[in-house]
Amino acid sequence: VSQILNSRKLILEFLKVRLLPVSEMFKPSSSQRDRIKKFQGITQSSEKCAIQCLQQNNWKIEQSIDYYYRQNSSATSGISESNIEQLFNRYRDPQYTDRILATGMERLIVNDLRLDPASRTVLVLAWKFGARTQGEFTREEFFTGMRELGCDSIDSLRQALTKAEASIKDPAEFRSLYSFTFDFANLDKHESKTLVLNYAIPYFELLLHDRYPHLSLWLQFLEEEHKRPISKDTWDLMLEFVENIKLDMSDYDEEGAWPVLIDEFVKWARPRLAESKSDAEH
Repeated sequence: VSQILNSRKLILEFLKVRLLPVSEMFKPSSSQRDRIKKFQGITQSSEKCAIQCLQQNNWKIEQSIDYYYRQNSSATSGISESNIEQLFNRYRDPQYTDRILATGMERLIVNDLRLDPASRTVLVLAWKFGARTQGEFTREEFFTGMRELGCDSIDSLRQALTKAEASIKDPAEFRSLYSFTFDFANLDKHESKTLVLNYAIPYFELLLHDRYPHLSLWLQFLEEEHKRPISKDTWDLMLEFVENIKLDMSDYDEEGAWPVLIDEFVKWARPRLAESKSDAEH
């Protein structure tokens, strides 16, 4: 523990001494502000640190992130940047060399990690890598994810994924994964506020199969009665519904601030639940 604390102190001192000073009067442009937010979102660093790293690297986001992690990696995790580079090069597309596409993804996920591409573990991998698009990892996503997980080899990544999947037993971690999935699952980035039903249903099943006993009813309702895209609001509040409403739905408040779709589901499901209960009693 003392070694970790000392390492963090060294990092803070390094950043204070080595990074460029930030003027108190500095006012970033709109484009620079976007880069600052993106940098902070990925590195979880302060605004001051983000500005310093970006200024040091001519406001190039990927180069700045690499710079930040190079200064921190040796003291924080002991992972090898060159090992991560070698892994990325193993999977990267020969034409689009800044990303891993279909062939490389298959090699990584199926051949090396030995995972089912449709498994929740692969979704957890995408979540931890902060992937923005299904079926690919950018160089930035791959490096950031490996660093965040403290990995520089396939074996260490496999172990980290086991821990990451176990972590979603924590409600806050699961909520983060669940929220991430809506945008990740959406192939049509121009319609970012809704998710096509054919995409939503498999992800509801993947995420909620061991959390909601009435999941089959919910999916049946969507397929037979709703037949339309799922809004972001409905997606988010469905998790709240699953976590807080009794299984018999007796405490559901129709006057509450629930989406219309969930109101309709409750109205549709209650008689079916009552019928099932009656059949079970007889």
